[in-house]
Amino acid sequence: MTLPDFFLIAGGVSAFAVAFGMGANNVSNAIGTSVGSGAMSIRVGLILAGIFEFLGTTLMGGMVTATLKSYIISPIHFQDQEELFVLGMFSTMVVALIWILIATHYGLPISATQTIIGGIVGFALVERKFDYLNHRTLATIVISWFLSPVLGAIFSYLLYYSIYRLILEKGECSRFIVPAYYGATFTILIGFTLQSNLVTLGLSYNLLYVCLSVIFLVVSLGTLWLRPTAVLQTPLGIGTYKDDLDDVENSGRDFETRKEVTLNGSAKMYVRQVANPNGPPSPKKVWKEKSIDPQKEANEAPFKFLMMISAAFVAFAHGSNDVSNAAGPYAAIVEYYQNGKISTDGSIPISVIVGCGIGIVLGLFILGYKTLETVGEKITKLTFTKGFAAQLSGATTILFASAMSLPISTTAILIGGIVGVGVVGDDSGTSGVDKQVLLKIVSGWVLTVVVGLLGTPLVYVVIQFLLT
Repeated sequence: MTLPDFFLIAGGVSAFAVAFGMGANNVSNAIGTSVGSGAMSIRVGLILAGIFEFLGTTLMGGMVTATLKSYIISPIHFQDQEELFVLGMFSTMVVALIWILIATHYGLPISATQTIIGGIVGFALVERKFDYLNHRTLATIVISWFLSPVLGAIFSYLLYYSIYRLILEKGECSRFIVPAYYGATFTILIGFTLQSNLVTLGLSYNLLYVCLSVIFLVVSLGTLWLRPTAVLQTPLGIGTYKDDLDDVENSGRDFETRKEVTLNGSAKMYVRQVANPNGPPSPKKVWKEKSIDPQKEANEAPFKFLMMISAAFVAFAHGSNDVSNAAGPYAAIVEYYQNGKISTDGSIPISVIVGCGIGIVLGLFILGYKTLETVGEKITKLTFTKGFAAQLSGATTILFASAMSLPISTTAILIGGIVGVGVVGDDSGTSGVDKQVLLKIVSGWVLTVVVGLLGTPLVYVVIQFLLT
């Protein structure tokens, strides 16, 4: 069976559309916690995430893409039947695209990775090639789906717990502790990036460790030396406390705030509703009063900038892992039309990765706000410290998986991190987490695998029928 050129064009459109859908659905992974805590506006977050999503895609996206293209089921088992492999990969993208668009429409964060991998297994079953699946790689990936969000939650719990014990519980912010968090953030995240490109950069592991030590010292001492009021003493805005005020549902563009500080050091925030968030402007003035601890503001403030940094690295990590969902299947299609066969060495055309990276960024800018509220605000109330802990733990876990060439669910990891910080400081241990929202999201993950596993064989069989 010879495939028409239609599948090369349709495959490219599908890959770009899948990338667009991932950008629309998964933008919350990168900036949801930052926006939810009030560290940045949606506009700034989208621009920051767009830049670093693309950088992660182009600099580290090839490793995980190779796994989806060649290492779950090798093209070598389709010798003289490469057309079937191409149709299978095309079918996975079609099903993933439909499911991503449905989930985005309903504001449900899902994992495109699980749809794609479920689809690959599904078409392998239809072709009775289950024995040809790389069971070891597949088992490792499935285990990582369960393990990675747990690790993200544990890491975020420990990180936030350290902040809570060292800073928040003591009621004072040591001038030496915050620079250490800055140094650790840059060291961890730059370290994973360098480790994944050791061969390209010509670095040995010993030299890598030296570089990371220097980075930690330079960033920590530099932050300690600069320590400007703008960085370490920035006053908090309404974002941190808006969830505690009954009538406050949107950001400062809908509400006017005023603070008064008395002589004894206590503070109060007044919020005047100047517009109805769900309708036309209302002249009614509604004032709410909320007591604010000035020291708490001072302790939380240094982590506002850290949240922005960690959000950028989360976007980088997300791009490095999730671009594979679109680029992996399409890379196999491109190779078939270029060479008449599909290589087994995991080589990926850079043009495919760049094109899919552009698709992710465009989807992020155009439709990314749809799932932003679910991840950013509905799971648990976020402050700058909680948001920073969730993001740093998520980025570290994702970059570790990318360095191991494992396609994992970045959504699951980030939400696991948010759950982890939501547990700290709560008497019951779980009441800080909205379990109904969490259950909705987990249900979406389970359904995602089923959609890929059952939907791809259906599309695959229909396409074969139309070609005969």
